Amino acid sequence: MKKVIFLFVILFVMSGYILSQTPQYYNLNTGTSANSFPFNMSAGKATNYLFLAGDFANPTPLPAGQQITKVYFRSASATTVSFTNLHILMAQDVITTLTTGTFYAGPYDTVFVKDTTLTSTTGGWTCVTLRHPYVYDPAKSLIIFVGQCGYSGTGFTIYNTLTSGIRRVWSVGGCPFAPYASGDASTLNFGVDVVPAAPPVRQANQWCSNYPSLPGSGALLYHASCVLGDTLYVVGGDGTGLPSTTMYKYAISSNTWTTGASMPGAKCGGDLCAANGKIYYIGGGSANNTAGTAEQYMYNRSTGAWTTIAPIPTPVTGNVAESYQDTIIYCMMGGWSSYLTTIQVYYVNSNTWTTATAFGGPGRRSFAGGIMGNNIFVACGYNGTYLSSFYRGVISPSNPLSITWTLATNNILWTASRAGGTAIAGRFYVCPGDSGSGTASNRIGIFDTSAGTWSYVAGDPFLNSNYWGIMSSSIINGGVKIWRPAGSLSATTRPLIVFADTCAIITGVGNISNKIPGNYALSQNYPNPFNPITKISYDIPKSGLVTIKIYDILGKEIATLVNENKNPGKYIVDFDGSAISSGVYFYRLESNGFVATKKMMLIK
Repeated sequence: MKKVIFLFVILFVMSGYILSQTPQYYNLNTGTSANSFPFNMSAGKATNYLFLAGDFANPTPLPAGQQITKVYFRSASATTVSFTNLHILMAQDVITTLTTGTFYAGPYDTVFVKDTTLTSTTGGWTCVTLRHPYVYDPAKSLIIFVGQCGYSGTGFTIYNTLTSGIRRVWSVGGCPFAPYASGDASTLNFGVDVVPAAPPVRQANQWCSNYPSLPGSGALLYHASCVLGDTLYVVGGDGTGLPSTTMYKYAISSNTWTTGASMPGAKCGGDLCAANGKIYYIGGGSANNTAGTAEQYMYNRSTGAWTTIAPIPTPVTGNVAESYQDTIIYCMMGGWSSYLTTIQVYYVNSNTWTTATAFGGPGRRSFAGGIMGNNIFVACGYNGTYLSSFYRGVISPSNPLSITWTLATNNILWTASRAGGTAIAGRFYVCPGDSGSGTASNRIGIFDTSAGTWSYVAGDPFLNSNYWGIMSSSIINGGVKIWRPAGSLSATTRPLIVFADTCAIITGVGNISNKIPGNYALSQNYPNPFNPITKISYDIPKSGLVTIKIYDILGKEIATLVNENKNPGKYIVDFDGSAISSGVYFYRLESNGFVATKKMMLIK
């Protein structure tokens, strides 16, 4: 009888679980002053809040060594409301008061940004699951910036408690936000859920040349790359530096290359970046790498198809494109012989263009660029001379079109053009490209954003150039990987060079993202049908024991793929059916009361 019941569950069960709406830790839950900022202002509003060290003391003090995964706002009214561009930024500092009429400048970490629907209850807690965890230090103050750009429905008010100092500063109106000339001691009733902080990320420290080369033969240059999920995408360029429509895809979890869908038009000399689960080709030219053309493209990995997006107002090549908050893309400078300082901005959701604060130094092209949090990094490049200058741009948390640019006092070691860059996990990585003498350096430059210092690692096994646009980065199983596919100064091959924490290639099982999923999910295996290996992807939003088991059509357990505690993340596991016969099988995920089952077919 149990087997019959289990078969019924396998065939018909859908996933489900209940999320508690009470925070693990909170500062106050007795406030009686209901305020409309920022969730009850239909035109949009932003509020900056300060919580002091030790504030999160209920029901017990929040301990050290934790990372925040969810935040809670104690609501004073009941409703369901859909917000446009709700975003939450976090920072920590030793300050004990905000400044009247001024938003805290950061640096911030954008922990949530999305058009989203929230449901509130009177006197209850309204929860938002962060898109990635925020490591919290209880010895410092926590500063949060919460903004929304309008809503449909009825907004809700939230409870505050009057304390001391300046604990709250708010905007004049909606997006873009400008601070109102005031501030007060109203302290938001606010709570958090936490999980133990993951072990520190293993920083990249060594060169690796044991990865498979890109498909095709000969050199590859003026192309672009980016990482989305467990895939490295490479688009445009060819062996002679002319435009192409070709896309290559490297599956990190299986260590294999395939050819993807072609772009609608040939391109080279631009950049590639990921935003809101899609890939964007920004800038570039359709005839050569020296003349920009207006057409721009977006790739939807869910459909496997490219579409044309709004044309760029000022066509450029030699530009760098970086995604911010998953909603906008900065197309920085470029212009092969015009050396622009322009920062063009593409809005992903509205398919429109505008501009941000112009670059604060000499314009340039073919430079190293990166973005991390609300910091933009720019190094090297060319504007009639080879450059070594290093700039940092700080994006205003209240207005992403406002960028404060500062020339660093410690330039990178080289003067170099055609350099590549990427920023991740507290580091900005730069490969210098051409030094002006037709030679390339065998070192990578690493800027530690906390210490403010550069270090260098020699041993680059593939000394070439034309790296702008082609360097990407990701965190795989807790270790940093810097991906550099091909590039050419005098090359005749197209290797995938990786600067990494380890040169061991790990396939099959792994956390492919450091973002926290919003819900549990079990994806359909791929490929399906399969022979003999298939991949199973799943999302875990909360730490706990995770099991994935395989069953045959009679409900007999065939294999256990996963049986261990896991931190929040997106995972992939391989199932090898070599030892079993063809037929229908089921795979079942269980974690923290969530259960999901899917069917797959093995055909030999």
